[in-house]
Amino acid sequence: MKCNYFEGKTILLAMPNHFGLPQRFKENLEHLGFKVFLLQSTTTSIPLKDKIIHGYKKIFLNDRTHKPTIKNKISARTHLQQIEAIPAVDYALFIRPDLFDIEVVKRAKQIAGKVVAYQWDGLRRYPLAQQYISLFDDFYVFDKTDLSISSQLKHTTNFYFDDISSEAPIIPNSVFFVGTYMKDRIPLLHKIITQIEKNGLIPNMFLVSDKKRDLPNGITLLSEGFSFKESIIKMQAAHYVLDLHNPIHNGLSFRTFESIGYQKKLITNNILVKEYDFYNPKNIYVIEGTSFEGFETFVKTPYEPIEATIREKYSFSGWIDKILK
Repeated sequence: MKCNYFEGKTILLAMPNHFGLPQRFKENLEHLGFKVFLLQSTTTSIPLKDKIIHGYKKIFLNDRTHKPTIKNKISARTHLQQIEAIPAVDYALFIRPDLFDIEVVKRAKQIAGKVVAYQWDGLRRYPLAQQYISLFDDFYVFDKTDLSISSQLKHTTNFYFDDISSEAPIIPNSVFFVGTYMKDRIPLLHKIITQIEKNGLIPNMFLVSDKKRDLPNGITLLSEGFSFKESIIKMQAAHYVLDLHNPIHNGLSFRTFESIGYQKKLITNNILVKEYDFYNPKNIYVIEGTSFEGFETFVKTPYEPIEATIREKYSFSGWIDKILK
């Protein structure tokens, strides 16, 4: 899907530099005809006194906003200088707006026709973001439980990038997974690998950690993760995609929507997937508790193609069309 509506439009994109995602957004936006001006959040250390203040507020006042606020103020000068070099734009899109100083958002509003935010991490996990809601024309969240915080919030999902089509051959029966090492994930991963090997599937799995870890057979340890584009290309070469739910969120990951867009069978422990219009037990196996009942049947059942309108709905093109128009 390619929407000609955005051909020749300009956009300021502000977001964290996470696994090559800013470049991924930029490339897909350019694929749709945008001219993109990129503003990336930076990793910044704060003075010792502010670390102490943050610790005090966090422990005694349950306030976790001091540290990110100071970080944003330190980065603000650079970001404001960058914005000064950007001409007037049609749109400004902030991903994780709480990673930018409020003055940066206000300056972006002065040069943009429409300013939109997307908080892809929960507002309760990053409470500073709640101070930004009123600054935007539209403020989207992916966690539906956050909607109760403010009537100004709107819900959207994640998506899959639809400008990449890999020509790499499919690895027969392969199950792709990449994620950050979390100790409490290992027992479940071990059970999953046991089940997939029992059913003739091949684990093609990676965990990212800067330390040595004891991992089950079938998992490769990486000192740094793939770029988002590399991950997509590897996924497109797999038959199955594995997604593990992070309980700090109440939404669906990029992996879920990538399985739709790239037409892969999905194995997940996120039961929220059953609430969506694309859910099909022939294509999506949901691990509930410790049971793998029906997994053998799932493996033997062919993939059932999803309607083109549903696939387009969850594409990046469909997503950007929804939040900017």
